[in-house]
Amino acid sequence: MFDNLLRGLTTNHANWDPGSPDPAQRPLELAIDVDQAAARLRTWVEDQANWSIEDQQTVDAGLHLSLTRRTPVFRFTDDIRVRLRSTAEGEGCVVEAESRSRIGKGDLGQNRRNLGELRSVFR
Repeated sequence: MFDNLLRGLTTNHANWDPGSPDPAQRPLELAIDVDQAAARLRTWVEDQANWSIEDQQTVDAGLHLSLTRRTPVFRFTDDIRVRLRSTAEGEGCVVEAESRSRIGKGDLGQNRRNLGELRSVFR
């Protein structure tokens, strides 16, 4: 617990890392294709008051989306990058994500919470 508090004071970003010991901090592998995952994400963002899609780009075998999330009280903006790519077998997709605060040296864990909210889209 104390380590998480210290990390929140000195870290202003979070990402899903394939090597993370915490399964909730690893990229997701889905049994749906990139287009279905993107549609699910877009629908979810439309229903969220503090989230918006700023940009999306089609890349080889995937899609990159740039999202923002504003904190409710102080209206700080966090940038979230989501990469959707087809699996090697082509029968699903992998979701990779990172969240970064625009200002400040610490985020008090907000970027990890952003990624947790994002993860809920695909469960």
